[in-house]
This record gives sequence, C-alpha cells and structure tokens, in this order.
Amino acid sequence: MQLSEELTGPQPAAGPSAERRDYGVVIVSNRGPNDFVWDGGAWQTRRATGGLVSMLEPLARRPDVVWFCCVSEPPDAAPDRQGLFTTAADQADPGLHVVPVPVPADVYHAYYGQISNEVLWMLQHGLIAPDSALPASAERQHAWQSGYLVANARLAWAISSHIAAARAILIQDYHLYPLPALLRARFPDVPILHFTHIPFPEPAVFRLLPADWRTTILEGMLGADIVGLQTPQDALAFLDCCAAQAGLVVDHAAGSVTARTGHVARVRTYPASVDAQALDELLLSPAMTAARDRLRSHLAEQTIIRVDRLDPSKNQLNGFLAFERLLGRRPDLHGRVRFLAFLVPSRTDLRVYRAYREALFAEVERINARFATTPGAPTAIEVFYTNDREQALAAMEECDALLVNSLRDGMNLVAKEWAVVAHRPGVLVASETTGVAAEAADSALLISPLDIEGTADALETALAMPPAERAARLAGFRARVLDWTAADWLGEQLADLGAGPVPGEGAASRLRALVTDYDGTLACDGVVHTQTLAALQQLKAAGFLLILATGRLLDELIAIFPAIGLFDRVVAENGAVLYEPATQAAQVLGPAANGRLLDVLRDRGVTPLFVGRVIIASLQEHEAAIRAAVAAGGLPLHVIRNKDSVMILPAGVDKASGVDAALHALGVSHQQIVGVGDAENDIDFLVKCGLAVAVGNALPEVKEIAQMITHATHGAGVAELVEWLMQAAQQRTARGSDRCEPEPHAC
Repeated sequence: MQLSEELTGPQPAAGPSAERRDYGVVIVSNRGPNDFVWDGGAWQTRRATGGLVSMLEPLARRPDVVWFCCVSEPPDAAPDRQGLFTTAADQADPGLHVVPVPVPADVYHAYYGQISNEVLWMLQHGLIAPDSALPASAERQHAWQSGYLVANARLAWAISSHIAAARAILIQDYHLYPLPALLRARFPDVPILHFTHIPFPEPAVFRLLPADWRTTILEGMLGADIVGLQTPQDALAFLDCCAAQAGLVVDHAAGSVTARTGHVARVRTYPASVDAQALDELLLSPAMTAARDRLRSHLAEQTIIRVDRLDPSKNQLNGFLAFERLLGRRPDLHGRVRFLAFLVPSRTDLRVYRAYREALFAEVERINARFATTPGAPTAIEVFYTNDREQALAAMEECDALLVNSLRDGMNLVAKEWAVVAHRPGVLVASETTGVAAEAADSALLISPLDIEGTADALETALAMPPAERAARLAGFRARVLDWTAADWLGEQLADLGAGPVPGEGAASRLRALVTDYDGTLACDGVVHTQTLAALQQLKAAGFLLILATGRLLDELIAIFPAIGLFDRVVAENGAVLYEPATQAAQVLGPAANGRLLDVLRDRGVTPLFVGRVIIASLQEHEAAIRAAVAAGGLPLHVIRNKDSVMILPAGVDKASGVDAALHALGVSHQQIVGVGDAENDIDFLVKCGLAVAVGNALPEVKEIAQMITHATHGAGVAELVEWLMQAAQQRTARGSDRCEPEPHAC
C-alpha cells in the first residue's frame, strides 16, 4: 500500500501550546525520558529507563531541544488530555522539554504490542514463530493499518503542529519506520536522521513481511537524509533490502539509496556506546556502596553473571542450559561457582513474553534442584527479577565472567558498561551475532548463541583463564569503549547532518565563562530586565566569569547600565576597548579614530556620526558612502555592519579580538566559554566559542552558526541559557546520589 498520512478518528492535540516554535533539534521516539501513566483518574509521570534515554539525555537537556514521545491514552483519560500536557510540564524533569503525544490505548496496543514488538522486534532478532512474527492474519493486518500507521501519522501531525522550523530531526528505532517520509513532506528542508537500534534483517528474512509493509518501511526510512544503523552488517542488509525493492536505486559503494521521489538517503553506521563519565560518577555514589553491601553474600568463589531484559531474543534459556552442562561435567565446581542473572521485567503484557518467563523459571528451578547440596545452601543459579541497576553494576565489578549470548543484538551496551566498571578482571563471553562482537573480537570469547556445548566450553575457559590474560583482554576492550562513547555516537550523527557538535553535560561542565552581547541580546531597547540580571548573578555565584561584548561606546554604556560591575571584563567599541569594572581601568586596543576620515565623512553628508576612542559609527543608510570614503583614503580600516548601523574600525579589531584580550586577561580558553549573541558583528567571536548560542530573536545568519538557539528572545533568552548551564552543573553534582534506577542497557 502507499504510505498514508490519514488519521482515523479525531486529530490529537498538538501539545500544551498551539504556538508553533523554532527548535535546534527535535528528538522523536516511542518512549521519552518520562513515562506517563493514567492512574487513579490522573496522569502520573515516572522516570523512563534504557540505553536510548541515557544516550540522548545530554542532548535533550539543551534548551533548544524538544523530545516527542507516544503515550497510551485509556478511554477515560481522553477528556483530560490537557492534564497530560500539564503533567509533562509540572512533574517531568524541568531540564527536559518533553511533548507527549496521546494515542488511544487500542491503537497504541496494536502499534506497539502487535506490530512493533510481536512482529518487527521478533523478526529482526531472528525469532520467527507462527504466533509472533507472521503477520498474515486479518487481525495483524488490522493492527498494521489501524495501529502502526495511525500512531506514526499522529506523531507526524503533532510534530508539525508544534514545530515551525528545526535544524535537525532525530527519529529513533523500529517503531517509527514510516515517520521520516511523513516529516519530509512537512519539513522538506530540515535534515532528518532515522536510527535503528536493533539489527536490520537480511532480504530473505525481510521478505517474510507482506509486500506493502516492506514498501512502507523502506520508503518511510528513505524519507530521511541519513539512515543510521549499528554495524556494517546492518547497513549492508538495509542496502540489499533496498536493492530488492522495485523503483529504488542503490549505490553500495557510496552507501546511498535514491528513492522513487528522487530523494537520496545516505546509509551510515553509528555503533551505540555508553557514557563512561556518568558511570564513573555513579560508581562513587552512596547507592553503589549500598548495592555492593547487598550483593556481597550472593557472590561465590567464582561468579558468572548476565544482565539483560527478560526477552526471548536474549536467549537466557540456552545460557542456563550451558551452565548446567558445565556443572554436569565438572563436579569440582559445585558450590564454588554461581550464576547470578539480573533479569529486568519487560513487556509483561505480551503473551509471548509471559510464556517465555514461565518456561525460563521452570528450567532454573529444575537445574537448581539437580545440583542442590545441603538444605539452605545457595542455589547454583540465582535470578534477580527486578530493575536494580546499581546491584547489576556491582555484580559487573566483581564477576569472573559476563555471559551475553543473545540470538541477535543491535549492539549490547551491557558488555560496554562492564568494560568500564569491571574491577576484578573478568572475561566477556559473547555471541558472534551481537553488534558488540566486532569491537570485542580480540578480547571476548565468541560463541554461537545456539551452541550450548560451545557456550559451556567458553564459560569453562573463562573461569580457568589466568588473571594476567583476563586483565589484558579487559584492558583492550575498555580502551575501545573509551575511545568511542555515547557522546561520539550522538555527535557524529549531528555532525553528518550539518547540525554541529553536541554540547552535552560534559561540555557544560568544562565551561567557565559567559560572553554576551548587549543590544538585542542582553538588553531589549537598551534595557536589561531584573530577571536577566538575577540569572547572571546566580551564574556568577556559581563560579562563572562574565564578559560583556558590545559595540557601544564605553562611557555611554557605563551611563545607561548601572549593573556593569557584575561583569569581570567589558569589551566595548566592538572590540577596540577592554574595561575592568572592578578597577575602572580601560585599555585601548587600537589606534584612535582617524580625524581626516571624520572630515571626509562629514563632507559627504554622513550624519549622525558616533565617535569613540577608536570606533566611528553611523547609520546603515550611509553604508555606501562610508565604504567609499574608507576605500578612497587607502587607510588600514574595515567596515562592519551591525543591524541598522555601520562601524569603522582598524583592520584586525573586532569583537573576536576584543574577547581574545579579555580571555587572555582572565586566563580562560575559547573552549571554556559560552557565547551568546544576535547580530552580524557577534559572529566573529561566536564561532570561536566552546558553545555558540543565538537568542530567539537573532538574525538568521547568527542562528545558522549557533550550536544552540534559545526559545526566548533578548535577555529572557540569556536567562534561559543560564538556567540550562545551572541545571547541567546540578546534574553532575547530584548524579549518583539521587539518580533513579534505569534499566540495564539492552540495545
């Protein structure tokens, strides 16, 4: 069938405000950083979990980023839709701008349960069963048409109702295959990237889907400018599936596909990774100390662990059978080796998951009974069926072997977390069919996920491996993980889209100074409001240095801006004068204004003229006469435009040079400053900043070079930026002590 944008039923509300706004980056996923649950006649929010959230959250904390997610809406909740948006604004993390998109519960179940999980997840992980992955029944076709397609269309409608423009759109995973094409129709010039976190199927497997489904999936994904996948094998599978589809032109060498519309999508790989800095900080938290205490009595002389969601694709059953085989042939290991399984409940509303859980627990009970010794003695296998990330990380620190025997995995971030946190050198035993296998090939013991005997052999080898070899293997894998972190994964995607680098929490922590323009940025019509000054005072109290950069004359600025003493340095006359408010010392950074040029300008009727210690300025209507006079005089001067004015300065003097002088005086590097501005003459210094920000009222050319754009204008935009900087600092301080318990990564 052709991809349809039609909605069945009433169109959903677009969000808490009918006003369409500009954003820097738009994130779209099935689940967002917060889950919204209808409970007791009211919407409640709780922190979401998983690898996707942890990788995207640093970006999402930027004030110019918005995150759209689906919410299952029960029938009795529909009248209180505004309550959902109010809950998102009041109860969710204030540092995140989340827009929940309500989807009727029956539509959501069809989209999420019957198609996304029972069909696409199962198919793409090699779990093809008549009751799960074969979609040919009338019920499954209805779920596709009235669930999966409708949910994607609702998201597209909500996004286009809320967004006026954006610098980039990032769409996440298999739930949203049709969405890039839907958004391409609405935002033809906005760069779009779709990233699939799970394995992409080879053509032989993909062909198990109905032909119209395959067309919708591929044409939907090809609406993106970049189709992102985890591994080269996934990229090749996607290209091969496209090559088998009529009307698509595939260039395997270039890694691109031309859709029937003529749009060209690039196919790129971005292996998912972890935030090593966040893990290090979490390991130092009181929660980790308590988790280590809880775990201590469960450890044996040697301990094998696994950490994953309870999911058929994770292949836990074969892992337990391999451990049974190991104990069966090595009686000397009885009581000396334990298998601790940290299994996070997942998709418990789906029948196939409940059946798998029952079968798994029955096998664990049987194996434990077989190897039981004395009453009350620890069992051979212990299952922790809960979501306790700290306890799982404590086990990773001390295990002798980590088993990752998934049938297929897009990456498997558990293995990478283990590489970062492991204290006692252990051994990774991983399936060859996981995305992480290629990165760990020189360090892990690789197995076939269906080879129970081979898995038992690998576990035995791991337990017997000398400590020095264990340490060397772990060090090699750890180095690879630290060389490509979650920040690299996200930053390269935005760089490929042309959206610039990603200033996440780590970037915010390196910033030491704020450089702000005055007119049009800090001030509106020459006035700085008290709320803006309060924000700057808060930032200064937090240890930030403040620098003001303006085209105004210094004496004029001192007269109109009583709060100038708040700043550590002031760059006036567009870079020609450096002023220290604390000592009232001024340093002139260029030769004095040229008297002969002033006479020429007056003779040519250029008036009014504003003359400072170095600068000469007038109105933009005189720009041609000013440029002609400068050129005729052959003087070493240059002309700078600033909205409705024109400035003449010595060659080499501009805001960038003035800010350079201020940074030198304060001992701060460019990478340690965040700069914010609104006009052409701000661009020179903004492009050198560690973080360049444009206020909401900035000129288009300033927004083009900025890494972040505030929602608010003028001083309110500066206050918004300050709030983000403060929240980022607080996140770093608080992380680990009051952090929620996210689900172990299972990509």
